Amino acid sequence: MIGPFIPEHLLKNKREEEEQQKEDPVADINDEEDDIDAYAPELPPDMLQPAVVESAPKRRRAPLGPSLPSGPVSRYEDDEDDVIGPVLPGGIIQEDDEDISSTINEIEERARRAKEAAEQQQNDKEGKLQRGDWMLVPPEAQFLKGVEQGKSRQFSKSEVKNKVDNSGWTDTPADKQRKLEERLAGKKRSRDRDAEEDEPVKLSARDIELRNQVNAYNSEKRAMSLMDMHRKNYVKSKTFEEEDASKRPFDREKDLKGGSSRMDYKRKQEMLKRAGELSSKFGSGRSGSFL
Repeated sequence: MIGPFIPEHLLKNKREEEEQQKEDPVADINDEEDDIDAYAPELPPDMLQPAVVESAPKRRRAPLGPSLPSGPVSRYEDDEDDVIGPVLPGGIIQEDDEDISSTINEIEERARRAKEAAEQQQNDKEGKLQRGDWMLVPPEAQFLKGVEQGKSRQFSKSEVKNKVDNSGWTDTPADKQRKLEERLAGKKRSRDRDAEEDEPVKLSARDIELRNQVNAYNSEKRAMSLMDMHRKNYVKSKTFEEEDASKRPFDREKDLKGGSSRMDYKRKQEMLKRAGELSSKFGSGRSGSFL
């Protein structure tokens, strides 16, 4: 050591101050923090204590954000600001919680089953290829395929053939069974309908009475119709007696030929002349074809 010794009373004061700083945590100074007085000479003891006390609060930094309470903090806290009325007993609250949990489990189970069913249906569709009818059923006959474009249109002179059912080529066994059942059911319905039509209509006593009253009124109050008058006069005339086949012997000319004589040349010419008068109605057009 070079230089003069420090007096004893100064060393004693320095030791007491160091011990006091060790005991007081406020007076501890962090070595990592910058001290503005580190480059200057050390202050006397009577001025060092107030400086440490004044600078100590500045060195303490409060934590950022809200601080936790001193007591234990529960993870979930119920907000009872909107609760009005007395609190329910603990048993009821527990039962409500159990009902809610069971309902949630039921909903989750239902959603899981629906998802599995959808996935199974999707797998079935992907596994089994389904084609449309236009790919499986042969096309119908094309009636307009052989039509000439330059030919004039007119009514068909031949009968149109009935549509042929060609579904038997592509019917599956299930389709054949279904058609057989429909055919048998249709025959049964037709037999029932025929039986109903064969049965005579049963009239009630009131209907029979009304019919008799109407017939009596028409015969007394209303005049005879023109058709009935001609029929009645024809029956009374001699022509009916002459033409009545039951009252005369068999005549080949009348019974087989209908009483018509042979076609002679004169009658043939008259018939052709009358037919020629209809050419204006059934002849071809003068202004060209329709199309």
